[in-house]
Amino acid sequence: MRKLMVTAVTVLGVAVGYPTAEAKNAPQESGSAKTKQQTMGTENKAQDTQTAGKSDAKTHEVIGKVESVSGDSLSIRIPGKLNRKMDHLKANAQSRIVKDAKPATITELKEGDEVRVSYQIVGNERQLVSVDATSASKPSHAPTPEKKTP
Repeated sequence: MRKLMVTAVTVLGVAVGYPTAEAKNAPQESGSAKTKQQTMGTENKAQDTQTAGKSDAKTHEVIGKVESVSGDSLSIRIPGKLNRKMDHLKANAQSRIVKDAKPATITELKEGDEVRVSYQIVGNERQLVSVDATSASKPSHAPTPEKKTP
């Protein structure tokens, strides 16, 4: 188990840009080349950390009905025993919104539309990844059959 953990830490360290034990024992480079490599390594680590935060965020998915739309924010009701309401799902430029199999905007969603929402928690907000919506079904006004009395 320990060997597996050491291997995992080594692999992660190399992926982030930390040198392996072999690299530490390698002959030293000249001062200017070493400084340039350290600077580039620092920049890459910062970029990796920024992109890793976004790509490593876990995507959650819920199914429910639109409760309300306000600006770039969506509130939905999740049916079930608790009939839970989920507020403040924020849309951004990368959010993919589809309604009735056609591209849409968040403002085209209406109360009662059935939705499948994928979101990620970024900081303390829920950022919408995608919304697949189906228009609320309208009750049919077909005539009801009359009862025949015997």
